[in-house]
Amino acid sequence: MRGGFGPEQNPSAKLRWDLPVVSSQSRGKVSAMDKNRIQGKLEKAKGAVKESAGRILGNERLRAEGRADKAKGQFKDAAGKAADAAREAIGKASDALRKSTKH
Repeated sequence: MRGGFGPEQNPSAKLRWDLPVVSSQSRGKVSAMDKNRIQGKLEKAKGAVKESAGRILGNERLRAEGRADKAKGQFKDAAGKAADAAREAIGKASDALRKSTKH
């Protein structure tokens, strides 16, 4: 590749982002954080930056975009939290069912 930074020149270009692993304290197991929570947090951060930049620059359109991005991020984060809670509830119910059928 001429003049660019492809995988040959930039080894980090081959890397991919994995979901962070968060421990579930209630069951002592490790589970992946919901993708929506991660995207939501990134969206909220992007919105905060846009809103601040708009405030500093006096650009009301940029501030409005930032507020919209933050709201979208809050929604995704909430959806991810609900998915995590549902996943945990299903896991607990499954564990309880397994324990009750052993006896």
